[in-house]
Amino acid sequence: MNIGIIGAGLIGKTLAKKLSDSGHTVSLADAKGVSEILDIANDAGAKAVDVGDVFRDLEALILAIPLLRIPELAQTLKGKLDDNVVVVETTNYWPHRDGRIEEIENGTVNSVWVQQQLGRTVVKSL
Repeated sequence: MNIGIIGAGLIGKTLAKKLSDSGHTVSLADAKGVSEILDIANDAGAKAVDVGDVFRDLEALILAIPLLRIPELAQTLKGKLDDNVVVVETTNYWPHRDGRIEEIENGTVNSVWVQQQLGRTVVKSL
């Protein structure tokens, strides 16, 4: 399976390693850029790519980024992701990091908020 991961932090690099070790083709992207994550990707058996290039030939896209970055990513995703690509999100709401998000504070489930931002169904992964 061709899998793209956006976010090369603890969750992203761990998933890249496990998925690569399981025989999947993994592309890893991060806002820091290819040069900053090259060693992480190599250690995980993944290919380091720019965020704008991670969308090519995917079957699944994993979002392993802070929740506060989702609206910005939603703009980047527009028109670049095929409808048949499964989007998996690993975000968690931390108001001290993300700021207060009124919809979530008022009861909207974190993954529902992410779906609303992206305009498509997502699979929640813990």
